[in-house]
Amino acid sequence: MTLNTFHYAGVSSKNVTLGVPRLKEIINVATNIKTPSLTVYLDPAISQSSSLAKNVQQELAYTSLRTVTAAVEIWYDPDPSSTIIEEDSVFVESFFAIPDDDIEAKLHLQSPWLLRLELDRAKMIDRKLTMHYVASRIAESFKTDLFVIWSEDNSEKLIIHCYVLGSVDIEDDVMGSIAEDILKQLKGTMLNSVSLGGVKSFNHMFLIEQE
Repeated sequence: MTLNTFHYAGVSSKNVTLGVPRLKEIINVATNIKTPSLTVYLDPAISQSSSLAKNVQQELAYTSLRTVTAAVEIWYDPDPSSTIIEEDSVFVESFFAIPDDDIEAKLHLQSPWLLRLELDRAKMIDRKLTMHYVASRIAESFKTDLFVIWSEDNSEKLIIHCYVLGSVDIEDDVMGSIAEDILKQLKGTMLNSVSLGGVKSFNHMFLIEQE
């Protein structure tokens, strides 16, 4: 099949505001259009190739951590270098296998509670993201507040462990309750605030062929 041309619609047509509501928005010059849409026409050199057009879509579509996260769990895991999560033991042991002074210096600051993220492999591949990149974006976003380790891209499951850093002189049971509450709040903040690429206002993009 010959591919003639491709462009992107900001949202699918079934969700676009039409008719009288749309006319009211235009007449009143609404600053926040309910269902805004934008069509981007590609250069002929790109529009003739489905793979090149797909690359543009991937570059423009906004991707947050939430976009590629399949599941989030909170675990009590007192020794990060020897996890109690059996299915994560291989990548955790591998991560700590090579001595690192910076990592060793942070171990005593880590809360025994962790946020365990499982990423969606299909979405990671579709957006050409690596585990190292996603983990580094999390670490960069929270700087000295989190200690982050991750599995390899070819692991059976794509897992990231996030430990809160900071030594607090509080009884273990009280500290556990505080840490768990913090992680519950952190979960929502992290999933929404960590940007992995694209233009923030381009939440939904569709590749459309036109004659």
